[in-house]
Amino acid sequence: MTQRDIFLAGEGDAYFRRNAAGYAPSQAAASPLPLEVIRGYVRPGARVLEIGCANGLNLERLRRDPGCAGSGIDPSAAAVEAGRKEFPALDLQVATADRLPFADASFDLVWFGFCLYVVDRPLLPRVVSEADRVLKDGGFLAIVDFDPDAPVRRRYSHAAGVSSFKTDHARMFLGFPQYVLAEKRPFSHAAARWDADPGERLAVQVLAKDNSGGYAPIDPA
Repeated sequence: MTQRDIFLAGEGDAYFRRNAAGYAPSQAAASPLPLEVIRGYVRPGARVLEIGCANGLNLERLRRDPGCAGSGIDPSAAAVEAGRKEFPALDLQVATADRLPFADASFDLVWFGFCLYVVDRPLLPRVVSEADRVLKDGGFLAIVDFDPDAPVRRRYSHAAGVSSFKTDHARMFLGFPQYVLAEKRPFSHAAARWDADPGERLAVQVLAKDNSGGYAPIDPA
């Protein structure tokens, strides 16, 4: 089985249940560092997609302030079912990053919510293509994930046949001139600051998309 299949078959549900306390509706008033950074790129009324949204708690936080239309996907049917009951204003669906059930240029901001590290490596080109497809020109792409000094792979301790891939996933998009880094903030599971341990270091990165930019014109005047 692929990692995608393992998460759809039950590990997605298991992950949500292991971390249920952090997704409780009572936590909606909290504002962790990644959300504070992303909030600065969301205009009132914008359409936001979170990939790996669990029950949509973070989307609900954005829906309330600054006010957006929130859509989310997650491989966990249990998380999506809970979110539909707890946050009925959100559009939540069971899906994965390589097959986004949305039309082209649907969103002002697309956000990978701490999920790229478990995506099958052969699916990454498709994941990049899908995120770019649904993100509007002039929109923003946010990535919350590990931020080690160099790419590493380790066994995922919660499910057999799954690996955790720690790398700077923003580089996949920054290889295209139409994407530029707008902001990067390091943090860790323990604190909202840079961690000297590369195994514990995370980051929230925001990239700006401009299809007409990134290329210097060389045509004669």
